[in-house]
Amino acid sequence: MLNLIISFFFIYFIFRLLVSYIFPLLMRRYVRRKKRDFYEQNPYYGNSRQNSQKKVNIKYPNRDKHFDVSDIEYTDFEEIKEDK
Repeated sequence: MLNLIISFFFIYFIFRLLVSYIFPLLMRRYVRRKKRDFYEQNPYYGNSRQNSQKKVNIKYPNRDKHFDVSDIEYTDFEEIKEDK
């Protein structure tokens, strides 16, 4: 029984080690290779994309203006009955 518990613990420890350290390293390496291959096949992709982007200026309205309660208009609504 103790041997079984130790073996499960060992398997769990190895699995955690793989998932925590080795798998991310392998994925990072794979992504870097694919990225390098992509830019080798499409050498102008990165340059044209950076050149085509233009600077965008957004003008926001003046936020210092506060509304006064007397500036608010109230609207009365009436119910309209439709004849069917």
